[in-house]
Amino acid sequence: MQEIIFWGATGQAKILRECLKNSGLKLVALFDNNKNVTPPFADVPLYFGRQGLAQWQ
Repeated sequence: MQEIIFWGATGQAKILRECLKNSGLKLVALFDNNKNVTPPFADVPLYFGRQGLAQWQ
């Protein structure tokens, strides 16, 4: 299974994750610039900004 990340952890992330079902892709991380965003998924970690991306890498 290939892994994918999303930049943006609000409504669109929820819709896009739904589209991943049966696609062979697995969402492994979310990134957002807004530190006030609440993580939309309990099983996918949420990171903030470029610093979060660097931390995840």
